[in-house]
Amino acid sequence: MIEEYLDVITSEHREQPKYMAMLSVYLEKLQHVVNILNAWNEHFHLEDAVGNQLDMLGEIVGRRRVLNFQPEGYSARLDDENYRLILKAKILQNQWDGTIAGMQEMFRSIFPDQTLVLIDNQDMTMRATVVGPADSLQVQLLNHGYILPKPEGVRLHVTTIQNKIFAYDRQTEAFGGYDEGEWL
Repeated sequence: MIEEYLDVITSEHREQPKYMAMLSVYLEKLQHVVNILNAWNEHFHLEDAVGNQLDMLGEIVGRRRVLNFQPEGYSARLDDENYRLILKAKILQNQWDGTIAGMQEMFRSIFPDQTLVLIDNQDMTMRATVVGPADSLQVQLLNHGYILPKPEGVRLHVTTIQNKIFAYDRQTEAFGGYDEGEWL
């Protein structure tokens, strides 16, 4: 990197040995900073981080490892896998564009094997139905607001269905007829 910067020095200054030596020293110090910043990305990548690395990322993101409720059948202190899940969700919540399609896309990136069906009741309430297999902790995290973003002032009701939602003449991964669908 240092040589790249030294190569763009104008001919007027390039012939000055003291100037070039001083600039080389400064650039060398900056190179060390760049190396540290590049190492940060490698050592604190969300998918690869574990233990204290995840805790540091949680500090940056604004999500603690210890839940603010006691999940039934689980510890309130999350393991790395579930902590990584809520960190991803928090990062995506911070980037959410406020649309239903954006929320569904966010949910799909976290839970690719599940489908999120959202209904805006137009009365400051929304219904979110998660279709597909979900473990007990995921359901509790959904119900306590750790996964889905909630617009300010809007009440969000979350339900989960293991199979499909009942719908007439609609056959998709989330909707099915009499033999497959469950009534909401």
